[in-house]
Amino acid sequence: MGFSTPLAARVGVLISLCVILSVLLLLFYIENLSLNNSNIEQGKQEEKMVDQAHDLLETVRNENVRYYNQRYHKSRAAKKTYVYGKQFFPLLSTLYPKSIYREWFDAGCGNCGILRLLKKKGYVAYGTDVSHSNLASNCADLVKEKKAVASSLNEIPFANNSFDVIFSADVLEHIHELDIPNVLNELVRVSKTGILFLSISQRLSIFDPDPPEEAKVHVTIRSRDWWDEEFLKVKCYPNYDVYSKYQKHLPTNPSHEMQERMKNVGPGRKFWNEGNELEPWIFSYVCDKRK
Repeated sequence: MGFSTPLAARVGVLISLCVILSVLLLLFYIENLSLNNSNIEQGKQEEKMVDQAHDLLETVRNENVRYYNQRYHKSRAAKKTYVYGKQFFPLLSTLYPKSIYREWFDAGCGNCGILRLLKKKGYVAYGTDVSHSNLASNCADLVKEKKAVASSLNEIPFANNSFDVIFSADVLEHIHELDIPNVLNELVRVSKTGILFLSISQRLSIFDPDPPEEAKVHVTIRSRDWWDEEFLKVKCYPNYDVYSKYQKHLPTNPSHEMQERMKNVGPGRKFWNEGNELEPWIFSYVCDKRK
């Protein structure tokens, strides 16, 4: 009888502790259940946002293809014999002789002028353009030879390590910023040597409306630093030796004629950039192809 009261008290304490522990565990379970539900809901919201962004990008891509098929190249019909990018030759042929750099890829080949120029010089050249109507009008023979293919640069229809030189003349500014990372990956993927030679415009197209209206043609106007950072993400590094051979700069004392041109330039249409580099803006890279 002398031990019954302390034992009962101890049992009571243990029962109380068990009840408290059970309540704490229940509260912990409820809190975690609520947190999990919240995370699930947040995950659904994030997934929905990703889907919406993807749908928006697909819409932009489809509108882009439709525009270039129906309007852009027709508006340039008067210039169909003009070969943009030919001004970079014959120096490019000297830098990258066909004895070593025989196979080229023109990313955004337009009227196929560069493909024909390279073919005439003895290179083997392939290219893609997003506009099938443009290729049908200007490149039917090369399409038949499968040297010119209607395709987006998001999915270049050639195998890995196919080309010695990747060439592109004022094309990447036509591509939506959200697509740029994938396009750069594709350019590096099909490159055999990691050599890229591009010009990228840093001003609005003559077909673009004035700001603040949204650009329709040159949709990604970014600085050299921005482009260098994007290329760095795919292990491409500026080739300053080639850059220095091509890139021209605004003179310290511009001529009267140039000063007059500079005065009459509208917003977003300067032919020089913040680094006083003159159009065309040259972007030459060497990419690390090691895995």
